[in-house]
Amino acid sequence: MCRGLPTDPKGCIKPPRETHSPEPTYDEASRKARIQGTVKLRIVVTPDGSVENPKVIKSLSEGLDKQAIKAVSQWRFDPATKDGKPVAVQMDVYLTFQLIR
Repeated sequence: MCRGLPTDPKGCIKPPRETHSPEPTYDEASRKARIQGTVKLRIVVTPDGSVENPKVIKSLSEGLDKQAIKAVSQWRFDPATKDGKPVAVQMDVYLTFQLIR
């Protein structure tokens, strides 16, 4: 496991860490239809900590998929590092939509 320590194996990639991750909001059609669940997205976290190329892997509805992409596009990370240098990594993220009663 890579922890960012001097004892880590060479070539080890320390994963990115979220620093800003606003929650997604419901679109009106999905709220009225009372759709709940989780959207799975595949993203690339760039060496500067921004998100690129979000793709829906598990869909809930067109509206909630768009809201998930909109939210994750605003996320920021401390980037992944390899041998102490920032690198791009691909990862999956899960955004849960739950209506409050």
